[in-house]
Amino acid sequence: MAVAALMLAFIPVLLAGLKSRWLPGTPLVVFGMCLAGWLLVKSAATPTERLYKSLFLWAVYWMALGLFLEPYEGGIKKDRATVSYYFVSVGLAHCAVIVLSIVIDIFNRRRWLQLFIQTGQNPMIAYAGVNNFIAPLLALTGLAGVLKQWAASPWRGFWRGALVTLLMGLAASYLTRKRVFWRT
Repeated sequence: MAVAALMLAFIPVLLAGLKSRWLPGTPLVVFGMCLAGWLLVKSAATPTERLYKSLFLWAVYWMALGLFLEPYEGGIKKDRATVSYYFVSVGLAHCAVIVLSIVIDIFNRRRWLQLFIQTGQNPMIAYAGVNNFIAPLLALTGLAGVLKQWAASPWRGFWRGALVTLLMGLAASYLTRKRVFWRT
């Protein structure tokens, strides 16, 4: 449980720390968290624990490399993505895999995450569907204007984004259940 909580904590710490450009502190906090993680996984005994240990070590490697290269190319950026963005994202993805694996395999909560699982099995639909399916659907129903007007504040904008994402997840999940896949 502690490993899952720590892996989950990496995501907001890095996102908030790098977004707010708190550079001396963010890498120090992350490296402290990496040390705490190492103490939790160093005595891995079962094959599953060894897998988590391996994934954690790779996560640490990619996050450390990304944080080391953070000043290069003017800092971490998603649009015109920098090398730092790619490496930190890969490290965070490893952390997310560990958390989701623990929730699904150890706590047997696969049903809780079924929407995410089915959406992840059809990533091209989920990626392209927001602009090519959900946005036109909202425009045709007249809900796009209502949502745009309603989302005048940052928190309402967040909830608008969450609603659009949920709609796309539901559509991708439905198409996955019907065996409609978009492969590249």
